[in-house]
Amino acid sequence: PGFDNHEPMLLKTQDGYRLFFVASTNGGSQNFKIYKIDSNDGVNFDVNTRQLILEPSGSLESNAVSSPFIVFENNTYYLFYLCWGNQGFRICLATSSDGNQWQRCQNNPIIAETSDGPTILKKDGKYYLFFQSPLGIRQTESSDTLSCTMTWSNFQTVLPDPIIGPSILENQNVLFLYYSGFEQAGIRIDLATSGTQVSPTLTTTPTVTPTLTPSPTPTTAKNKVVKATNYKLGLLVNFGTSK
Repeated sequence: PGFDNHEPMLLKTQDGYRLFFVASTNGGSQNFKIYKIDSNDGVNFDVNTRQLILEPSGSLESNAVSSPFIVFENNTYYLFYLCWGNQGFRICLATSSDGNQWQRCQNNPIIAETSDGPTILKKDGKYYLFFQSPLGIRQTESSDTLSCTMTWSNFQTVLPDPIIGPSILENQNVLFLYYSGFEQAGIRIDLATSGTQVSPTLTTTPTVTPTLTPSPTPTTAKNKVVKATNYKLGLLVNFGTSK
């Protein structure tokens, strides 16, 4: 009660499902904290399992922690999240052996770029980190084992438009990248697809200086091919306008 709950991320467990989400106050603008709650069926959640797992701590997180993305591998939980503080928007990482007690990586943030909305894809022995930035949706990759000290390289822009909230999955060797796009009619949920290659070209990592505030009149990129990574854009869901 009194909290706004948002940014859900569902993880399948041996016993059912675990939902990670952000709770905030004042219309979703203050007091950002990350919680978890468990469910047997993914629909009905036990309020008694609701637990705070991460709240802002230190100058790197002085404004908020948000945008959780969880990977469970080798009996360890890896929490990629937004840390917003004295360095602006950055992606940080925390780990846990039980999903309850978390340790922040000492080398946070894990990448130096202005970044938010992390999502991870594992493919062909590599980890691909997709995130939103002032340049659009960006990606980077690592061949290391999941850890605080893994090295990220080959930064490139996947979709160059002012879009946010990337979420990616693979099905039958096709990548599906869902995201929110800013259009003349408002914010819409869009879909981009690609072939089997995730990173066919190497581009120079630019210096990122602008903020994450989108342009009020962006140029949309639906229904065209983006050469950088052969992603094809198309409108997925149109919720229309409220009356």
